[in-house]
Amino acid sequence: MSKLSISWFYTSPGDNAHRVAERVRQALWTSGLTDLWLDGTSTSAPYKLTGNYEGRMLELDWTPTEWLRMRAQAAPPRLIAQMSWLLGFKPGIHYTDNSGHQVWEWVRGDNTARWMEISGNPSYQSPARLTAK
Repeated sequence: MSKLSISWFYTSPGDNAHRVAERVRQALWTSGLTDLWLDGTSTSAPYKLTGNYEGRMLELDWTPTEWLRMRAQAAPPRLIAQMSWLLGFKPGIHYTDNSGHQVWEWVRGDNTARWMEISGNPSYQSPARLTAK
């Protein structure tokens, strides 16, 4: 876990969508992901941010201390690596959704229940349970 994620993932980021987005943007920019923009769209868990990374669609939604889902048109390995570094653990699940977007999910603890939801749903393409180390 990075100190940068404490103010938005490991504690409640607050109830102001603009401030939540600013906390996450600042954490990601400080970690080196400068070609990114996110705006807040919800004020309670699960929080949701939408925007872009390197000009391509990016969405984050999460429940603090529990899970984070990242949807992207295409996400370079650097984005996934930086998010993993910020959170302190790697994604456990990857798939393509019914819109053709790539989705990575970071779940703290056992992700078996979530895996069963995804792997048994035909609207998710190429589901993969990743080794979280």
